[in-house]
Amino acid sequence: MAVLELTRVMTLAPAFFTGRLSVSGFRSRPTTYYLFEQPWSFLFNLLFGIGEVLLIGFIVWRCLDIAIRGRIKP
Repeated sequence: MAVLELTRVMTLAPAFFTGRLSVSGFRSRPTTYYLFEQPWSFLFNLLFGIGEVLLIGFIVWRCLDIAIRGRIKP
């Protein structure tokens, strides 16, 4: 999971600075969004990607914490 999240971060970080985001889905072709051509689509996909990284990162962090400590904190 950590490697997957790291690849997502490595995709989102340059997109934030360059204004070019490449998105591909399970059953769709890769699509490139440009900030100046499609600002709302670019921002939606960028924010959705950041939210996904944060949510999955939190879940992975909690699972790792439980595995190391051997118990769930209240």
